[in-house]
Amino acid sequence: MRFKAGRCFSVILLFGILAIGLACTKAPDDSQLTSQIQSKLNQDSGLHDKQITVQTAGGVVTLSGTVQGSKRW
Repeated sequence: MRFKAGRCFSVILLFGILAIGLACTKAPDDSQLTSQIQSKLNQDSGLHDKQITVQTAGGVVTLSGTVQGSKRW
């Protein structure tokens, strides 16, 4: 009986590790990324009056808009 209990525990532990590994590798889709970034931009008080467009394709995010002057950040 002890052998079966130890084996059962090992199998459960293995499945738990695999489940955590799979959950960590799942990347958010493009619409989720766009929404998260737009939300962060809207929270920044210095950007409220700025027109910044967020586009996401294949996990690559592109921000577009206009700037005033040629000041470097």
